[in-house]
Amino acid sequence: MTRWPNRWRGLTDSFKERVVRDLEWAAEQARMADDPIAGAKVMASVAKTVVAMEGQQQADDHLADKNARLDAGKPTEITGISIRTPLTEGAYDP
Repeated sequence: MTRWPNRWRGLTDSFKERVVRDLEWAAEQARMADDPIAGAKVMASVAKTVVAMEGQQQADDHLADKNARLDAGKPTEITGISIRTPLTEGAYDP
């Protein structure tokens, strides 16, 4: 099975740490700016983008795990059905 490279290969822990440091710097600049609202909007946009990238990366990782299990012949979902009724749960005691 062909594997695609991760969409966001560059989204490493060091990149995330750098983004956080840069956001802290941007927050300080926004506090000192003439228009702190504009700075806050930019920071929110950057944060929203990074969160979306991380979500896509996690979805890709989970799909890769699922494909690896399928390739190994292992189940990926619940394969059995458990029927629970008051009778099987011991609710009725004749």
